[in-house]
Amino acid sequence: MLILRMIVLLVLAAMSYQDARYRGIVWWLFPLLFIMLSILSARDIGMYSTVCNFALNGLFIVVQVLFLAFYFSIRRKKITNIFNGYLGLGDFLLLVSLAVYFPVLSFVGFYVLSLLAVICITLIVTLILKIRIKKIPLAGYQAALFFVLVLVELSSETIRFSRDLSFFTFF
Repeated sequence: MLILRMIVLLVLAAMSYQDARYRGIVWWLFPLLFIMLSILSARDIGMYSTVCNFALNGLFIVVQVLFLAFYFSIRRKKITNIFNGYLGLGDFLLLVSLAVYFPVLSFVGFYVLSLLAVICITLIVTLILKIRIKKIPLAGYQAALFFVLVLVELSSETIRFSRDLSFFTFF
């Protein structure tokens, strides 16, 4: 499984670089990441639990996207497609790819903490470094944060973020 984790690290590094540099990620990295994380999760917790976690995390993502669409539609007073200017398709696809790996509470924890980290990083870049950012590379930042978690897993025999409490025990 070391080889799979190394592939995941390479994919995450490529995603981070591409999103930071080009504000876009080649599409085939998302299914590759999804497949690799599915295999790792199924090996750690079993296929049934992996599918259940993915279904619940997917429901969470859908609720988030619908809530954002509803919010921006009310704000703009017309039906708004949030994938046109508010949320990139790559941001959505990365969340879907990561949803297969985390248990539900850990996924929500990662999602919230990664969004807070992205806000902090963006504030540092814009206010301290004085770099103007038109579009925040959300998927790239979240991929970089997940990259760190995979490195933590590689350095530990016991930590597996695909298991229930490993994420919260780590933090």
